[in-house]
Amino acid sequence: FLMLMFFHAKAQKTLVYAYEDADFYEALELFNDEKFAVAQRKFKKVYDRIEAPHSEIKMNAEYYIALCALELFNKDAEYLFVKFIDHHPQSPKVRKARYQLGKYNYRKRRWSTTIKWFEQVDENDLEASELSEFHFKYGYSLFKKKQKTEAKKRFYIAKDSESDYKVPALFYYAHLEYEDGLYETAYKGFKSLEDDEVFGSIVPYYITQILYLQKRYEDLIIFGSLFLDSASTKRAPEIARLVGEGYYNVGDYINSAIYFEK
Repeated sequence: FLMLMFFHAKAQKTLVYAYEDADFYEALELFNDEKFAVAQRKFKKVYDRIEAPHSEIKMNAEYYIALCALELFNKDAEYLFVKFIDHHPQSPKVRKARYQLGKYNYRKRRWSTTIKWFEQVDENDLEASELSEFHFKYGYSLFKKKQKTEAKKRFYIAKDSESDYKVPALFYYAHLEYEDGLYETAYKGFKSLEDDEVFGSIVPYYITQILYLQKRYEDLIIFGSLFLDSASTKRAPEIARLVGEGYYNVGDYINSAIYFEK
């Protein structure tokens, strides 16, 4: 009889765990389908129903409640993640929580706070698909805070990835190389972005400047004069001056005068 009661109690406990698991995975499925509001409500139910404070399911539910808040742009997202880190310092998900806090603060344009959280992230804890975003956003935050050497390292990694962050990382990497006087690397980077929808209208200014600084006057004349036809009014005088300098340095003073007039 005692043995029967033991098995009955164990069976009931197993059913409770199965029930908790089923609800959690249903919420997870909703989260993966990007139904964040419904998923969050479901995770909250799982969290509230489980009394055991060290339950892994309860802990995971708490993490996803915070993650749903992040995806929903809720104001309490940061608070929920910080609370999760405080409650579960030994949890493997704390490492992911720090990454999410970095992303959240990046979105809020809080560069110093973004750096603070990203500094605590071990990239080995991230999925392969998260690495490019991590390196670019970390790099851009460093760039905004004038930490250019560290920013360049992050952009260097992100620019070689096949992701949405490849192109912007290449642009900022080339920009920093240009600022550091490493013109050949910068030139190659900018040239590869000439046909890009976002950066294609910006990079010719850099290319023209680099050709002038490298004293490649004939290339400057060809590239600059072609670009001048499509350059914005704001930048046209600057380009015309450089083309004029190009003509002057190859001894063509008539064309040089024409461009200096412009």
